[in-house]
Amino acid sequence: MSEAHKAELKEIYALLNKENSSGVITTEDLDAVMQQLGRRPSAEELRDMVLAADSEGSGSVDFQRFCRMMIRAEREQILRESFQRFDLDGDGVLSAEELQLALEETLEEEPDRATIQEMMQEGDPEGTGFISCANFMRMALKYQKDE
Repeated sequence: MSEAHKAELKEIYALLNKENSSGVITTEDLDAVMQQLGRRPSAEELRDMVLAADSEGSGSVDFQRFCRMMIRAEREQILRESFQRFDLDGDGVLSAEELQLALEETLEEEPDRATIQEMMQEGDPEGTGFISCANFMRMALKYQKDE
């Protein structure tokens, strides 16, 4: 993570802790910051974000965990936008053809048939012939290393 990005997250975290000077943020605090950033997560999404970052189960998040959580949220947003761009027919799933075109666009080379089949199998564990947005994100996040 760049120093500029870390400073930006520290500023957001400090704003959250203005009212709550405990040094940790709660799901309510997180909801406020997410809304300020233009996102409207559901109560379940907020809970999932805190649970993913809160390995101790305290229901709150310290600065280090906040950074990890925000980086993950940013990655997920980028992946959702990428999925929508790759979903050429707008049906909410990626076909093998759409996956191939997406890979050609991002890799700037044509992937071989075996690679496409392997990725379809991994991204489509139900065997529907399509990759859902959730499975696309899960697969992409699996291969991204933490910063």
